[in-house]
Amino acid sequence: MNPIRDLGGNKLNITITDVQVSEPTVDIDTCKKKELTYDYLTTGNMIHEVFEQLFNKVIDEDIDLKTYTHAQMIKDIDYIFENKLSTEFSNTKKNLLSLKRTKKVVYRNTQNLIDQLKLGDFKVAHNELEFGNSETSVEKGIEFTIDDKVKVCLGGKVDRADICETDDKIYINVVDYKTGTKSFDLEEAKQGINMQLVIYLKILLEKYKGEKEVVPAGIYLSKINSKYTNKEESLSDTKADGIFNKAVRRDCG
Repeated sequence: MNPIRDLGGNKLNITITDVQVSEPTVDIDTCKKKELTYDYLTTGNMIHEVFEQLFNKVIDEDIDLKTYTHAQMIKDIDYIFENKLSTEFSNTKKNLLSLKRTKKVVYRNTQNLIDQLKLGDFKVAHNELEFGNSETSVEKGIEFTIDDKVKVCLGGKVDRADICETDDKIYINVVDYKTGTKSFDLEEAKQGINMQLVIYLKILLEKYKGEKEVVPAGIYLSKINSKYTNKEESLSDTKADGIFNKAVRRDCG
């Protein structure tokens, strides 16, 4: 009996999150025309959806975030809510109140992300970059063979990748959004545990391999606070958790 072969035959296509403990998620599609439950799971999922659509706009329209104003951000987020998210829920007083509170949480978290990007010269290059062997994958996954020549293709989706390019170097930051309490542990990564960010970085380093030197700038979890509060947060309240290449500051701030 071979459990690996019994489960997937001679070839397995798995994602990184399949092989490590992760936070539960909520699919917005399952909530269509229903009551919106205001909790951190639903709100966190909606925040992630806004990030995806907003940063897709930043990439597609080559928006300079250093000149991107708070008013522009509010306008773009309102558009996403009005045309994408709010239509998925029934138009009840409870839902309208929950959406209003959720929007405030989204404003706060989005502004914090943009403020962080404004501190340096990195630009958002990839958003929800999918790799693996699925039909929607943009990049090839990591393939290896185990146990009697069973082929495994490891796939996943990178929340965000930021690039800073100089005359001779390309610096890469990998960012993963987290709404829970999960933190990055370097010692665990060294032991082959919770290597999600490390694998994401490897995929990006391979993608940009070419004439210029490709330099890993950082891998980190960007903590998202999905709780509703009237308190104004500073950048220190949403400090990223991960590894940073201090030498990068000379070229990219």
